Amino acid sequence: MRVCRYFLITLLILSLVSLAFINLAVAQQKATSVIVYNNIQDYQKATGKKIDKFNEAPMLADLVKQGKLPPVEQRLPQEPLVVAPLEEIGQYGGTWRRAAVGVSDVGIINSRITYENLVRWSADGKKVFLMLLLNGR
Repeated sequence: MRVCRYFLITLLILSLVSLAFINLAVAQQKATSVIVYNNIQDYQKATGKKIDKFNEAPMLADLVKQGKLPPVEQRLPQEPLVVAPLEEIGQYGGTWRRAAVGVSDVGIINSRITYENLVRWSADGKKVFLMLLLNGR
């Protein structure tokens, strides 16, 4: 009987601690949730802000000047997704270090680097979008 009581008390304490961590995680997720708009028009309607031009990574600007790469407007899809920055637009550059240590890592790397799926989910996971490739894009 005594062992059962200690077990129940321990289970209750663990449950309360787990709930506290879950609430903390949910609060952090709300503060850092990503807002994705399906196209520029949706972004402009929702925010009242207008996108007049697209910025280009400085390391690609030289390739555009040399004629080795088309301008950014020509490289974008017809209806690009717009991702609202959480805090601010970041800096270009840096080093991304990621190693594939096994066969199973191929899927992880593929999902991080290439994102051209048949369907995409909204950031909140409530909507599914069918992606159609039009005009070779």
